[in-house]
Amino acid sequence: MSIAGHTDAVPYSGGQTGFSNWELSSERANAARRALVAGGMKEGKVLQVRGLADALPLNKDVVDEPTNRRISILVLNKASEEAFFKDGGRTTVDQALPPETAIPAAVAAKSNTPVAVVK
Repeated sequence: MSIAGHTDAVPYSGGQTGFSNWELSSERANAARRALVAGGMKEGKVLQVRGLADALPLNKDVVDEPTNRRISILVLNKASEEAFFKDGGRTTVDQALPPETAIPAAVAAKSNTPVAVVK
């Protein structure tokens, strides 16, 4: 599984100097990893924890959109996992997943929960 943290586009203003939306999103993703492990998930199931700040917003039109402050969890299939290890994690999800595993955009649009849409 790959866990990513996201923020809205408002620059983080609290805390220590140099702590930005990048650090906030990274810590958000790592907090999710810790919670999953504390809940009983095997630590080795997580292949990647990353912070994306405001690089992939769900709603890019609203700077402080609450839905942009989220985590995304991508459960990898065997082909994705093998591709991840083959090239050190540089393969994009689009390249690694076969087309039949894609989530149709219409399904994602009807969901109240943020999901990763694979094209």
